Amino acid sequence: DLLPTVLELLGVRAPDGLAGRSLAPLLAGRELVERPLYLETLVPALERPLGIEVRAWLEPPYKLIHTQTQAGERVELYDLVADPAEAMDLSRSHPSIATEMAGRLAAERARIERTAPAPESIVVDPETEARLKSLGYL
Repeated sequence: DLLPTVLELLGVRAPDGLAGRSLAPLLAGRELVERPLYLETLVPALERPLGIEVRAWLEPPYKLIHTQTQAGERVELYDLVADPAEAMDLSRSHPSIATEMAGRLAAERARIERTAPAPESIVVDPETEARLKSLGYL
């Protein structure tokens, strides 16, 4: 959201397809319209072979969390207005909401994977590889 905000403050039109939105209205004391958000953390999975992947779909008042581990997957649903501490999982008592939000999460993940640039391969020289190994990175 930083780039769209800076562009708006400079009076420059944001390019089509730019991710994020301007937060300039907040600086003028106005509120932003809430919108669905995709959230993810893959760091544990990237750091450890048996790590976890956590993805979420936030569409007020609900938040759906999908956790994937080697042992399987777990889906949780929370009403953030009634339960801001996310203490009561509603996925079993509100299965239709959980299913609908899981579909939106899956659709957004598919959109991201379709539009993301391909990862680039890098070649590491033997000296750098040795240094990375000595530091425990490889």
